[in-house]
Amino acid sequence: MDYALAGVLALVISFILIQLIGSRRRISRGRIIYRQSDTHNFLKEFFSRDTSIKSKKSQLTQRQEKDTTKIVVTEENKAYWVIDNIFYVCDVINDRPNFDTAKPIDTSNMSKKELDKMLYILDNLGRGDKNERGSTGNE
Repeated sequence: MDYALAGVLALVISFILIQLIGSRRRISRGRIIYRQSDTHNFLKEFFSRDTSIKSKKSQLTQRQEKDTTKIVVTEENKAYWVIDNIFYVCDVINDRPNFDTAKPIDTSNMSKKELDKMLYILDNLGRGDKNERGSTGNE
């Protein structure tokens, strides 16, 4: 009988100690609060649909991309660009293309070396951001 009373007493004391230690941990840990954006960032990894705003272009951006032309200027003071699937070249004077000297390029009479150069320039025209600028805007 003494052993049973000692066992019950030990269980009651250990239960009280466990409850006290657990309540202190809950108080010190604090409550975790998730914002809506945290939940969104966590869940977007599990869904395949892209909901980011960055992937959508505004009408102004689409119009500017349609109305602008990228130009590549080489070390030989030549400028190259493509308009309506025609490859053009002109001279560069004072770091500005002289569009009065513009003429379409005839690739049918070019050597392989010249043709490879034109293909490299054409690849560079298609590469990069659509909104790429040559200036920082601090001029």
